[in-house]
Amino acid sequence: MYRYCEEVRQLGLKAGLRVEVDPGGRSLSKQIKIANKDKIPLYAVVGQKEVDGRTLAVQARKEEGGLTDLGTTDVLDVLNRIELSAKSGARLLDIWGLEDGE
Repeated sequence: MYRYCEEVRQLGLKAGLRVEVDPGGRSLSKQIKIANKDKIPLYAVVGQKEVDGRTLAVQARKEEGGLTDLGTTDVLDVLNRIELSAKSGARLLDIWGLEDGE
């Protein structure tokens, strides 16, 4: 699993994105709590299902607070959408076609 995360990190860096991998040592729920507490604007959860499907399960922080589940999406599609948001200044939720309330 870590190898896949590192591959995704390298693809993100190549696209000019800031990407960090938390290799853990903690439970997944603990890592998610930490990401939420630190107000990470966007994070992906990777399990065996995501590795097998070459996808990412993505969560994004809404402007008014809270999180939006962006679903499980192909890794290259996720990176392309994030890159488009970063370069265009468009909000991630707009790129995903979602409203803040969803």
